[in-house]
Amino acid sequence: MKKNIIMKNLIVCSIAVCMFALFSAFTTTEGAKIITVDNIVVSDFCDGFKEGYKEALSTCLEVGVKACPLAPPGKNSYKHGFGMGYAEVYSPESKSTAP
Repeated sequence: MKKNIIMKNLIVCSIAVCMFALFSAFTTTEGAKIITVDNIVVSDFCDGFKEGYKEALSTCLEVGVKACPLAPPGKNSYKHGFGMGYAEVYSPESKSTAP
């Protein structure tokens, strides 16, 4: 009798774990925003950085857009990211990609 109860509990737990794994594998995080804590990269900052970089290169292509750097403390908005991305194209280190 005890073996049956233990087996039933084991089967129920195994099914629960499998269902959790299955459902969590297919959930999306679209529309989720990254919450900032000081120097953690903010999605708005990175969006601005990409757009500023592309604007400076005068292209819509994502090819060649550098990875988003860490946002300076207090400068984690889209506007700051755009400015840094635009300036990055014309920085001395980026002369090979400048228009």
